[in-house]
Amino acid sequence: MNELRNKTPLSRTETESQILAIWREVLQNEACDVNDDFLQSGGDSLAAMRCISRMRTAFGVEFHLMDFLLGQATVSQLASVIDSQSHGENLISD
Repeated sequence: MNELRNKTPLSRTETESQILAIWREVLQNEACDVNDDFLQSGGDSLAAMRCISRMRTAFGVEFHLMDFLLGQATVSQLASVIDSQSHGENLISD
């Protein structure tokens, strides 16, 4: 049994699950969970750009590099933005 997976909170939505898979692949860090900060999980500007590109492809939503580098990006927060935008709300400022 994989103890790491048992300690990782499950994603609550399909959006969280997809973003988490992107982060884990890009960061090569299976320990990431939905409440972890991007930078503290090993992210940097290049990894952020790769995540942004993959999330744009997966969800059709554009994030800015600073959304990841201000130290406040979590899977949960980004999923909330994506889900809100899919319901017609605009939470990302230009």
